[in-house]
Amino acid sequence: MTNVGIWHAQIGNSPERLILSSLPSEAQLESWVSESPEIIRPGLHKVGNQVKLGAKKLDLLCIEEPSTWVVVEFKNATLARDVIAQALDYAARLSEFTLSELKSLVLAEQSKFSAETLKLVNSALEDEEAGDSRNIRIVVAGTNISEELQRIIRFTSSYEMPISTCALKSYSSPTGVGHLLVREDYEDIEAMAQTKEGSRTLEMRMSFVLDSADKRGNKDLMKLAVDVLSQNPYVALVPYKWGIMVAPRSNRSRYLAYIGSRRKGLRLDFGVEELTEFFPTINTEPLQTFEPKIVTQDLELATSWARALDEVTMAAGAELDDTSSSWNGKDWYVAFGDSPSGRNWDDAVRFGFVSAGGGKWYSQTLQNLPLGADIYVYIPQTGYVGHGVTKSLAVAFEESKMSQIDELLGKYTHDNGEPEYVIEVDWIKTTSKDNALWQKGLFANQNSACHLSHLKTLEILHAEFRG
Repeated sequence: MTNVGIWHAQIGNSPERLILSSLPSEAQLESWVSESPEIIRPGLHKVGNQVKLGAKKLDLLCIEEPSTWVVVEFKNATLARDVIAQALDYAARLSEFTLSELKSLVLAEQSKFSAETLKLVNSALEDEEAGDSRNIRIVVAGTNISEELQRIIRFTSSYEMPISTCALKSYSSPTGVGHLLVREDYEDIEAMAQTKEGSRTLEMRMSFVLDSADKRGNKDLMKLAVDVLSQNPYVALVPYKWGIMVAPRSNRSRYLAYIGSRRKGLRLDFGVEELTEFFPTINTEPLQTFEPKIVTQDLELATSWARALDEVTMAAGAELDDTSSSWNGKDWYVAFGDSPSGRNWDDAVRFGFVSAGGGKWYSQTLQNLPLGADIYVYIPQTGYVGHGVTKSLAVAFEESKMSQIDELLGKYTHDNGEPEYVIEVDWIKTTSKDNALWQKGLFANQNSACHLSHLKTLEILHAEFRG
């Protein structure tokens, strides 16, 4: 690890620099990693340790999203080329197991699995039963990574063998008891090679994935989902086997969601825990209207799923974006959920109002809007459609002037009995849904109302709706 210093600091005492020390025995290291595989790679779930593969025993077998078996090998030494030969042998042996043999192997200790691990294992087995190929990757860990090993990994990456590496360092504990372990991740060379924007490799991989989807009749569905997400500045689309892994742009080897082709349709799945790790402020509620894993041939469902994923990551990413500034105290974002069976944007324009409701989560932010607020109205999955100034506080629809209007086209009550809340608005400029303003990089959020401080969005909205 280069140029790293670690200090233990306590209020009232001088900071104490921690000294690099030797790692414990390989057996102890194996025990720790076996108990907590995330020590060497986030997202790993233990399936078994000292797993018998023929005449050999694998240090650790794990599973991660999307439905991928992970061969883990670690050494209390600098990793050299021999560890790759050993790990490749284990991966090859695992690939030769029949599905029945694999089930017997991975379910041998299922009573010890966490609920999440069992879910991942069963999902991977079900995918294989449905005709998907077996996905295997390799993770190797040691005290350092030799240059020759990095060279080998760069070469094998061109043959689509995903290998991740990390180095573990041990520092003396401030109390003198135990060890402070520090992990240094070496960039996932396979992911780096396959996702470099504008590279021929990426184009070839994308083409291969789409051609594979075409053979299963899913190309149009997959291309649509990919197109929706392709301009999102906060995620990367990583060709992964016969599908596309949606990864955080900051770490292209990590899973957020997956778009894959199956014989029965397009596979779509996402991980709430993973999304929250990389987007701490993300609101995943819109995504959770979908099952965590679905297989569909429905164009509308696939589009809605991709747009929901795009919007929640865009909104959360924008909150972390350096282009955001402090709020100016006046501009507000308002989401208006226009739908055939609910609110109607033409009503809002004609009679001068915005509304939200159906539950506390949907209405509470709208109720924060003050009198005289400059609002910019966004219709989810459509775009920005209006700018106005609020001229009332939020009141329940039944108590508002709107409830007396017979010409309303939309529905402003909810089957669950929760109220709809309405705010009167003086419109400055509006446009139709067909002419809504949207482009990648604009702010969007699933809250009914919130402060609008994203500079790029404000510049574009001011130009369009203020003139």
